Order: sequence, then C-alpha cells, then structure tokens
Amino acid sequence: MEEEHRQFIASRTDELIQLDLHYPLPDISRIPFNLIPKQKPIWIVVHTFKKEEVESLLHYAEEVAALQNISPFFVVLSDQAIEVRNGICFSYFPAMDWFPLADRIFAGAGFNIAQQIKPFLSKTTLIPFPRLYDDQVWRAATIVKPM
Repeated sequence: MEEEHRQFIASRTDELIQLDLHYPLPDISRIPFNLIPKQKPIWIVVHTFKKEEVESLLHYAEEVAALQNISPFFVVLSDQAIEVRNGICFSYFPAMDWFPLADRIFAGAGFNIAQQIKPFLSKTTLIPFPRLYDDQVWRAATIVKPM
C-alpha cells in the first residue's frame, strides 16, 4: 500500500500488522498435458467471478494474437464456462501451475493474481477491472512499476 494510505490506517488503530501471504509454488506435474497441443504457443487467460470479464480478457488475447500473426492455443482457467475457439476452458486451481508453461498470460489485476504472477511479469498482461472497494488500476500500475 502507499505510504499515505498506511499512515491513514495506522492513525486509526492501536496496532498495524503486516500481512505476508505465502502462495504455493507452481507444480506442472498436475497439468493435464493430454489436453494441450505440443507444437503451439500456450497463452493462458486466467480470471474468475464475472463471465463478461473472462470473455473480455480472451477477446483481448485473441486480438493480440491476430495483430502479432500468432496462432496460440488458449487455455482459459476460470470458474466461468466460456466458448474458446482455439483452445479450452476449464476450472483449474491453482492457476499458477500453468504459469511456467505459458508463453503469454492475460489476467485481471485482483489482489491474489497480482501476487502470484510476480515471477512471470515479463510474459503477463494485467487488465484491471472496475471494483467498488479494490483499485485494480492502481495495483496493475504498481505491480509492473513498483512505487
């Protein structure tokens, strides 16, 4: 969090405790390799909660592929079932198992994914979505370029 925000919270509480979450490491041994072709780039789209947002991320990834003249295999990891023309969509947890295999990753900028994606930022596109109590635009900007 930004210093001004930390000071605001600290001025209104008796104790401020740093939260340090430990996410499991990716484990590619759990990946169902029989579902993905061997000779195509793997582009991961990972998002949950709102079907329209998952579709939006996939459409953006498809547009990027078309602009770059690439024909990837899309793996959409979501709790929302959507149609994927050149790939698959299924519910898979934890999504980070796929990150080492991905050539590109497209995701929202929610808190958990922003933490889990840090080792893979060079191949990640974070797209923030509007939330009432979560500033994903700020998070996406600071995760890529920490303040």
